[in-house]
Amino acid sequence: MAIPPDQIIGFSEQPRAGNWTLRSALVRLAQPEPLRSEAILQIVRRLDAALKPFEKDPEKAGDLIAVVETIGELSDALCEWAQAGPANPPLALIDQTCAALFARLDELGVPMDRIRDD
Repeated sequence: MAIPPDQIIGFSEQPRAGNWTLRSALVRLAQPEPLRSEAILQIVRRLDAALKPFEKDPEKAGDLIAVVETIGELSDALCEWAQAGPANPPLALIDQTCAALFARLDELGVPMDRIRDD
């Protein structure tokens, strides 16, 4: 699925099913699954930082676009789940997608998010 260029930057804030965004669905997910929610948020933060240099021309984000598309698919599933209610989150999909995206971001040299101490 191709992502429109104007949705590559800020992908986690794009409204999806029932007007849920990835970030709002993560709030619902954090209640029963805080570690899984944190893993997804870590990917989002890494990807946001890697995409920052491409704010003016997102089409030049190259290999990062495939990562955005993959997390977009997870976002769709999470937003559909969040809209339906808190039972039965898509845990297998979350685990599989997170493992693949952590590996891909590592391959691309996207650094881990660091806590600032300033």
